Amino acid sequence: MLSQTFFVKNYRTKPDEIRKALGTGDNTLARRLAHTLKSSAGQIGKTRLQHIAADMEHLLRDGKTPAEEHVELLEAELNTVLRQLAPLLNETGDATKTLDTEQTLALFDKLESMLKNKNPQCLDLLDEIRAVPGSEALIQYVEEFDVKPAIATLSELRKKWMRDGESNKEESPAHCR
Repeated sequence: MLSQTFFVKNYRTKPDEIRKALGTGDNTLARRLAHTLKSSAGQIGKTRLQHIAADMEHLLRDGKTPAEEHVELLEAELNTVLRQLAPLLNETGDATKTLDTEQTLALFDKLESMLKNKNPQCLDLLDEIRAVPGSEALIQYVEEFDVKPAIATLSELRKKWMRDGESNKEESPAHCR
C-alpha cells in the first residue's frame, strides 16, 4: 500500500505535470498522470481526490481535453489533501534514505524478479526505489504495474549504476594513498 508520506513527497507537482502534458498535446501522458493520481489517492483513502482524478482520466480516455477549471479543481483538492497530510513529514523527519551502488543493484535484482513474475508486492519497494536518483520513470511504471516498460527502464538504470559503480572503483585507489 502506498504510504501517505510518500504521497506528500511525490504528488505535489501532479497538476502542473498534467497542465504541461495537456499544453504539449500529450493527452496520453496527461491520462497516465491522472490515472496514477486517482489510484494513489484511492490507496490512501482520499476518495474525493480519487473521484476528481477519475473524472479527468475518463475525459482524456474519451479523447476530450479537460477544461482548466477541472485542473484547478484537481489542484485545489490535492492541496487540501497535502495540507492534511503535511504533519507526517515532520513525524518522519523528512529524511531521505540513500543507497550505495551495491544496495541499489541488489534492489534492482529483487525488483526485476518481482516484475518478471508479475508480483504486485513490487509496490512495497516504492519507498526504496524512490531513494535511487533518476528513478522517476521507473516509479511511475511500477505504480501503474506496467511491467514491460518498468523492466526496460530498470535495465537502463542498472546499466547506469553499473557504469557509475565501475568508475567509482577506478577512482578509489588514488584516494586511498
